[in-house]
Amino acid sequence: MGIFLMGLVIKIMDDFIDKEIDEFKGQWNITSIFKRAILPYSLVLTIISLFLNFSEAVSGFAASYLLGMSSGLNERLPSGLKAWQEGLIFLLLSIYMSSVGDSLAALLIISTIQLIDDFLDLKKDTYIDSRNLIIKLGKFNSLLLTIAFFLLSIKYFPLKCFYYYSAVFLLYLLLYLGENLYRKDRCAN
Repeated sequence: MGIFLMGLVIKIMDDFIDKEIDEFKGQWNITSIFKRAILPYSLVLTIISLFLNFSEAVSGFAASYLLGMSSGLNERLPSGLKAWQEGLIFLLLSIYMSSVGDSLAALLIISTIQLIDDFLDLKKDTYIDSRNLIIKLGKFNSLLLTIAFFLLSIKYFPLKCFYYYSAVFLLYLLLYLGENLYRKDRCAN
């Protein structure tokens, strides 16, 4: 449950950052429902996730944050640091607060999930969103990386894979159902 809630927080953060891009693509976005309340809700979910499984929540969030920084490694962020510097700090904090194993597992598993997600979004992102890793790396290289990351994570972290992939499946199912309900409700009004 802790991994699921942190996955929801990561999705909320991603939707908040990509709100304008998603509107342009005609893609559903959680922030369109919760508007300004998205911040307090995501903070409450973060606290509950940390309570339920601190190590997995920290390492999962840090891995997602680090991957989010990968699209513009030399970009200067509001902190004054470059994206790669901030990402490295997050990785070190993750290792310190959880463990090397938890951080590596989260990085491998979430990289796999991110690549799969980018494959699913490829058609929409081709002309709009240059942060898609498949566009940057190429389809063949991305496929090889996805398979390699998946096999490494299954070999070395099978139980964590079960938890992460189960949480992602439930999250996608929830988002799919939520999007359908939201669209039906909007069409009815």
